[in-house]
Amino acid sequence: MASDVEAVSWYSIGAVARKTGISVHTLRAWERRYSLVAPHRSAGGTRLYSNADILRLRLLRRASEAGYSIGRIAGMSVEELREILKQSLDEPQSVTASAAGAKGRLAESRWLVDEILKAVELMDGERTHAFLMRAVVTLPVQRVIDDLIVPTLREVGDRWAAGAICPANEHLLSVNVRRVLSWLTEAVPVEANAPAAIVTTPSGHWHELGAQIAGLRAAEAGWRVIFLGPNLPARDILRAVEVTGALLVLLGVTMPEEEILRNELTELRNLLPAHVTIVVGGRGAEPYQPVLSTLGVRYIPGFEALTGELRALASEVDLLEEI
Repeated sequence: MASDVEAVSWYSIGAVARKTGISVHTLRAWERRYSLVAPHRSAGGTRLYSNADILRLRLLRRASEAGYSIGRIAGMSVEELREILKQSLDEPQSVTASAAGAKGRLAESRWLVDEILKAVELMDGERTHAFLMRAVVTLPVQRVIDDLIVPTLREVGDRWAAGAICPANEHLLSVNVRRVLSWLTEAVPVEANAPAAIVTTPSGHWHELGAQIAGLRAAEAGWRVIFLGPNLPARDILRAVEVTGALLVLLGVTMPEEEILRNELTELRNLLPAHVTIVVGGRGAEPYQPVLSTLGVRYIPGFEALTGELRALASEVDLLEEI
């Protein structure tokens, strides 16, 4: 007779993240701080989660989104979680609680942005990195990107353009954001059969942070990310695809209205096999939408839409389990 462990379906932490909508980093932080679930450990020490764990985590996520503090609900049973979720749908005050929770989350993110900006102005790299890592530990990855990193980068860019800070300040922030994004991407567990994605920027494009954020989104969506930095010509991207067997090329574009970029994208699409998908994102790509459509290159206008697109692409190659 099979043992109880053998009779239960077990899931890796990456699979659980996809099934629950909770990032791997948040799952680990919640386990460490609140002991929300007690995953089984394989002989090799890998976390393995049951269907019951997944159900509980889904309910906890929904309750957290409804405005309940995770510290408050961490010890609740599945039945208790279902009850408070039912109440949040039935009672008018749940709208107020949800709004208050959203307001609190926004205030927390704004405080972190302000602290990072102060550190950047003082050229304090250690403090800048410390506040970025504090966000990584305490916030879901999506909020780290959308509510912290992206707004901070834009504010620093605006201050640089206005002459309020110098290029050295912007470089200090960029260096530390790269460190954090690299850490986040490397921490995402990769399935053994995950499809490979090349992430870079086209020739002449030196600002790679947008591409690096997109690479993190790709990793969370189930891709094995190979980040090659900025400024990569079409023929070098082709070589990387040939060596790695990548099925996706993800490009970040920041400079609009550039004939060189048009030519690079045209050459790249002509060089790559038809089964390799090219996805382009970034503010600089918007003017090229008609050209991209003609080439069969996908344009994704924002990071939120990108995540869904990358999950769909991963499913199309039949290398991820059903979500």
